Amino acid sequence: YNHHYYDRRELFAQMPKQADNVLIIGDSLVEHGNWAELLENPNIRNRGILGDTVLGVLHRIEDHLKPIAPRKIYLMIGVNDLFLGVPENRIMANYGDVLRQIRSLAPDCSVTVQGILPIDTRLAPKPIASAVIRSLNAGLKALCRKHDITYLDSFETFDQDGDGRLDERFSRDGLHLNAKGYFTWKQLLDAEVNANK
Repeated sequence: YNHHYYDRRELFAQMPKQADNVLIIGDSLVEHGNWAELLENPNIRNRGILGDTVLGVLHRIEDHLKPIAPRKIYLMIGVNDLFLGVPENRIMANYGDVLRQIRSLAPDCSVTVQGILPIDTRLAPKPIASAVIRSLNAGLKALCRKHDITYLDSFETFDQDGDGRLDERFSRDGLHLNAKGYFTWKQLLDAEVNANK
């Protein structure tokens, strides 16, 4: 872990908690999004940390659930695990632990897992094959079914040519999103996040 992880984690732990909060938890893709404005919902809290992994989320998830659990949680995490070479079965085990922790500490909290987005292997820091991302997403989808929580398939929306790559209209570096990317993501989340807000 780096200083940024601990600084953000400490900040989040001390922020006031409210029962109507909606948390978007994840890595730099989440951190760089101005979610409350994008989704026009003042209850949304950005809980993204650049470089974070599923294990990083596991270590901090309790901070987000105590003393008051949020109403909804959206998870977008896992691509950094792939960059670090964490095996899929390890990622899945950690993800399962995150979901169990949420269920045990916040049984009434609604949880949505978002599938990992494609990357452009020609530009991203490491070339992770789309088959690897698709396989992880299939595992996450099955895990969600087992835990009876919502899985949101975001891969196809960002792979508009069907070639398994992040569409270049959505990113300049093959990994992080530009404005068009965030507004596309907003459309995916909008109806779901703002249902009975």
